[in-house]
Order: sequence, then C-alpha cells, then structure tokens
Amino acid sequence: MVSNDVFTEELESLTAIFDTQLEIGSDGHSVTLTVKPCDDEADCFVRTDLSVSVPDEYPSDKAKVYLSNLRGIPQSIVAALEDVVTSTVSECAEMGEEVVFALVSAVQEFLLEHNAPSGECSICLEDGATELVKTQCYHFFHADCLARHVHFFRHEPIMDVDLETFQGARRQTRTDEEAEALLLEQRKSAPVPCPVCRSRLDDAVVVSLPPTENLPLYSQLDSALVVATATKYIGRSTRQQQEYRRTVFQHQQQIGGVIVSSS
Repeated sequence: MVSNDVFTEELESLTAIFDTQLEIGSDGHSVTLTVKPCDDEADCFVRTDLSVSVPDEYPSDKAKVYLSNLRGIPQSIVAALEDVVTSTVSECAEMGEEVVFALVSAVQEFLLEHNAPSGECSICLEDGATELVKTQCYHFFHADCLARHVHFFRHEPIMDVDLETFQGARRQTRTDEEAEALLLEQRKSAPVPCPVCRSRLDDAVVVSLPPTENLPLYSQLDSALVVATATKYIGRSTRQQQEYRRTVFQHQQQIGGVIVSSS
C-alpha cells in the first residue's frame, strides 16, 4: 500500500503553484480549485471547478473527480470534457503517478481549445450577431437585452419579487400601491441580479449598458408594433414556437376543440 505521504508531498507542490486558489479538504484527502483557460479574466470565457478526492492506496488506485460550477461551457461538449477527465485519471492510476496536476493541465488545455463566448444571448436565445456582454458569472447577453433586464428590475419590482418580500413591504404601508412604490424605491439602489443565476451583476457591467430610453420596452409596444418589430425584439426560436402554437390553436378552433365560455 502506498502511503498518503505521496499526496501530502503533492499538496505541498500544488500549494506552491496555486497558492490561495487551492482549497484543501478538512480530511486532507481532497482538493478543489477553479480551472480557467488563461490567467487574464477578460480573456476567459469558460471555467469549471475541479474537485479531486484520493483513496488510501493513491496513486495506484483511481482518484474520484468531480466537475462543478461549469460556466460558459456548452452542454454539447460537457461529455467530451468528462472523457478527458476519466482518461487522465485512468492513465495516472495505471502508471502510479500523481493525478491532480495532470488533471489541471488536461482540463486547462481542453478549456483553452474551447475558450470562446457562448454563441447565443441567454435572454433572447438569438445568435450573437452583435457583440455579447460577458458577466462575471460567465453568462452572455446582448447589451440591449441585458439593459432591458436592468430597467425591468428597477422599474417593475412587483413583477420580480417573492411573496414574502411583498408582504413585508405591505406591512409597512397602507395599500398595495404604496407597497409597490416602496419596493420601487428600494430597487433603485439594489444590486441587479443576473437573469440566469441571480448572482449580483458587476456594477461596471451595469453602467456600461446602453441607455434604456433608446430601447423600446415590451410594455411600451402595442401589439401591431410588436409584430412589426418581432425580428428585432423577439428571438427567432420564440417566434417559431408562437407561430406553431397559433396554428394549433386555429386548427382546434376549426374542429371545435376549443371551448369558449359564453358567460
């Protein structure tokens, strides 16, 4: 049996390389760190957390590896990344070699190969025909789409608030309208959450967005204008789904499958 002194020595080397980026488990048998394709955050579009847990007979026995908090990585290539991890662990175990640094290198090389912005905006789901904005949580949006989200968050709080928060505001006021006004005032200075993961958007990202007075909001568009400008304000896949549902609805009407209340 190989002593865990092997892993202890490996930890010393890893700590010298990664310093505070390396999180050592309380059991002394596991480590976690975030792997990025490069050092410059501005040039990173993908990342993942890598956790490695070693058995007593390490390194001859395989370590257990977990990938978590995958950001910017398309679902279509996750399986390929997992294959890289699996093959690296197997090769190191067969040769009795330390695995953590080999894993970091293999995952980093994979991320570097796929280090590109997501191909679509996470709000409208349209391809990034224009440059996408990257948030610190590695989600991508059209600047116009994200600007509308910020405007909506700060000017329509009742549409994006949980019941407990609204009830708290209602207890401080006399009417629903006053509660909404209170929430609106609080939202003006509140941090704006990411539309996807709800983590706080960086202030630098928020202030860099285009002014919303130049961006028609859905509440300001009548139905005719929405249809006329659908190609700009509604995603292609959404329009296709709307058209399909409209066709199904019309067909059901024709065959009497839609029941309309006469009251």
